[in-house]
Amino acid sequence: MAKDFLVYSIGVIGSKLMTFLLLPFYTHYINDPAEYGYYDLCLTACFVLMPIVTLQLRDGAFRFLLETQDTIKRTNIVTLVNKTLLQTSLITTLIAIGVYFIHPFNYLGYTITLLIVMSFYDVYAQTVRGLGNNRSFIAMSLIASFAIAILSVVLIKFLSMGVEGIFIANILARIIATVAVEIKEKALKKYFNPKLCDYKELRREILKFSIPLLPACICWWFIGFSNRYFITEYIGLHDSGIYGVASRLATVAQTIAIIFQQTWQENAIQQYNSKDRNLFFSKIFNGYIFSFALVILLYTFTAKLIFPYMLNDNYIDCIKYLYPLCVSTMFFALAGYFEIIYQCEKNTHRLLPTVIAAPIINVVLNYLFIKPLGVNGVILSYAITYIILIACRWIDVRKYISVQFYKISTIPLLLILIGAIPCVVDTNIYIEVAILVGSVASLFISKDLRDNVIGKVKSKLLRR
Repeated sequence: MAKDFLVYSIGVIGSKLMTFLLLPFYTHYINDPAEYGYYDLCLTACFVLMPIVTLQLRDGAFRFLLETQDTIKRTNIVTLVNKTLLQTSLITTLIAIGVYFIHPFNYLGYTITLLIVMSFYDVYAQTVRGLGNNRSFIAMSLIASFAIAILSVVLIKFLSMGVEGIFIANILARIIATVAVEIKEKALKKYFNPKLCDYKELRREILKFSIPLLPACICWWFIGFSNRYFITEYIGLHDSGIYGVASRLATVAQTIAIIFQQTWQENAIQQYNSKDRNLFFSKIFNGYIFSFALVILLYTFTAKLIFPYMLNDNYIDCIKYLYPLCVSTMFFALAGYFEIIYQCEKNTHRLLPTVIAAPIINVVLNYLFIKPLGVNGVILSYAITYIILIACRWIDVRKYISVQFYKISTIPLLLILIGAIPCVVDTNIYIEVAILVGSVASLFISKDLRDNVIGKVKSKLLRR
């Protein structure tokens, strides 16, 4: 689990770090937060719509490719996934053309193009991963990230294309990364057969697994989209831009969640039939709570010291939203932990009740909280929604597996509450340092953290 986490970290951190480093660049050359807020809205719309375009076949491709070495079955899976994606992309394009004639939104062409390119990029990346080529999966992410950075500098700084430059950079970078990895791995050349049509039973099996994941994925992105909608509608595009930048600064917490999700998905499927799976699943769950709390406390404290010097003064208010956004991301990640158990059982349809309820809960809470609390009300709604989701899924998965919450894991949860004090009350640097040092020291009470992390790192160093 730890080795896989490090492997995935290289690719995910590389790509997220580049996004993170580009943020000051974007805010420097795009001075109007409203313009950046509109781009962020379009990008969020792409993420919301992507599961619909792909029918969540990215997870279906990975799940079914991971468990087979048979060339014929692999060919059937890859062909089915890509032919279905071609069909849905054509339908998406036709709908976009119709929408344009009814209501020509700004950047609609760029948004739809980015949506389709992101869909093919994402499905191809999961195909490569399912075939066991994790290094190429990582390389694909890194190539795309560096290409986005180089193209952004050329298009925005030298060609002064503004937001259009961000769209074009993201589109071209993903195409470049996909072509580069295909040249090396030849996954489509080996396993894609456009003449193949006899896969009805496989189609039924994969779609039965993938379709229930579609609303699960839409749920997360819909909540993100609705958050921005409420801020834009009730507060304004300026605050939407500030919130967008704060969300980008929370990339570190989101990155940890993504790396864990990818690592956990692969290891949970592989270890699900082991005899000690209850112990394994419980240790991972509690260890994740400790680890995430440590990341949040260290990162947010460092961010408060550094980011005021990196950001344009027009965006400086985003710092106060960083801590609650990171904590909310932790709850999202823990909800995703239980989602993988349904994937292990191939009973993804059991996700539907909570997935349908979550957006409704979030919208209602947004409506109740946004007027009295502003942007903080939106973030609070986000956190409460996922806490409810965690509780419901935890109860439901008991029929499959027993995930135990260790009493000692209440410590990091309490420390997260204490760490929120500087975000609510104006405190001096000494109090913040005291809270940070005391919190980090308290986290190491966990025996698992000491033995499995510190102990193993220490033994590795001693061997050298």
